[in-house]
Amino acid sequence: MKYFGTDGIRGRFGEFPVVPEVISRLIPALRAFMDNASLRIVIGRDSRESGTVIERYIMVGVSAFDRIFLCGVVPSPAIPMAILTENADFGIMITASHNPPADNGVKIFDRNGKISIEIEEKLEKYMEIYPSVAEKNESKPIDISQKMSKLFFESMASKVDGNKKIKKITVDTANGALAHFARKCYENVCDEVVMLGDNLTKKINDGVGSEYPEVISSAVLKNGSNLGIAHDGDGDRFVLCDENGNLVEGEKIFTLIASYLVKTGKLSNNKTIVTTIMSNRGLDVALRGFGVRVERTAVGDRNVASRMAEIGSNFGGECSGHMIFSDLESTSNGVLSAIMSLNALNFFGFKASDVQNLVKMYPQEKCSILVRKIVPLEAMPLVSNELKNISDHLKKFDGRLVIRYSGTEPKLRILVESESSDLTKKCLENVKNIIANSPVMY
Repeated sequence: MKYFGTDGIRGRFGEFPVVPEVISRLIPALRAFMDNASLRIVIGRDSRESGTVIERYIMVGVSAFDRIFLCGVVPSPAIPMAILTENADFGIMITASHNPPADNGVKIFDRNGKISIEIEEKLEKYMEIYPSVAEKNESKPIDISQKMSKLFFESMASKVDGNKKIKKITVDTANGALAHFARKCYENVCDEVVMLGDNLTKKINDGVGSEYPEVISSAVLKNGSNLGIAHDGDGDRFVLCDENGNLVEGEKIFTLIASYLVKTGKLSNNKTIVTTIMSNRGLDVALRGFGVRVERTAVGDRNVASRMAEIGSNFGGECSGHMIFSDLESTSNGVLSAIMSLNALNFFGFKASDVQNLVKMYPQEKCSILVRKIVPLEAMPLVSNELKNISDHLKKFDGRLVIRYSGTEPKLRILVESESSDLTKKCLENVKNIIANSPVMY
């Protein structure tokens, strides 16, 4: 697509597609898509300096008949809440998530969560047809920032299960959207919260947050916390480290929460969780003991959410930290995911380090190769056949080969996994050699 990538519109602020002539067409395109002269839209943003500028770009496309509700600086998962509260048609979150401070963009939500790829494709067509037109609009946007802050706090407090047992945690909010939310949210589930990256006068994701897990690990060791939580800039995912400062892989967190949901009778009747092709095979093995099946989708929490709805699953996500609890919310919420992890720890009486033993991870090797051009693998028969031979060989050792193009960069992502570390490494080298001599490099 021309404007939309794997997660909304995103890029360096001031460079295509994060420019006025694109962003100002969003609301006219949404009106055309809905075939409605007036829309109700909620708008929020993370803490980037460019956020208020992009908000003005969006407002250029507002007509006198639209009703706009401004949430201010809020985490992304607050936008679906605001849609329901204000009976809105759409929600727009101004954010570039975990990207560097110079980037920005928008994510669009409807009443079901993030809008689908099909809707994005239609919006792009309307954005080409209907340019934005600045109008004199006497109706002012309605500020609901305090209302949404209160709603978010109350919603997170309602998700805490049982009494506080964890004494002390450290939380890094990446100087982002959760900076003024996290402490109050986590005080409901533990006795003491030590905050990092909660200064909105500093740059978002700049040496703090989920992209810099070594910061939370070091802080936990320094201040003697029971565990550490690091969020990304817009607060829709989280990273966990134990009391020893060691990161806990997403597969282990998934196993912790899935087993908790089974034991408390809260997992869907089909006993299936949905994750992506990037998750480790060890997850499947660990969950078999709880009678839980794993189903995989293409990368992207939107793909996970769609499949969950199709099969009636109520828990899924990406092992990078996006988790979806569809009985509770329509989209990934980093605070909710962390609270569910803490609920599970309290339920089982585990220390965070106990979670490290829940999954025996399969040896896995990953790499990204910068390519000169993107050629579908199926359009290169010789390459496809060689890769299939490697894939078939890996299957004999309960292994697999995953190759996909990045949705945001000219890169080929490669994942190799099997029971044998030596075999995994050898197969990765063979794949890299095949790609190095393929048409994508010339």
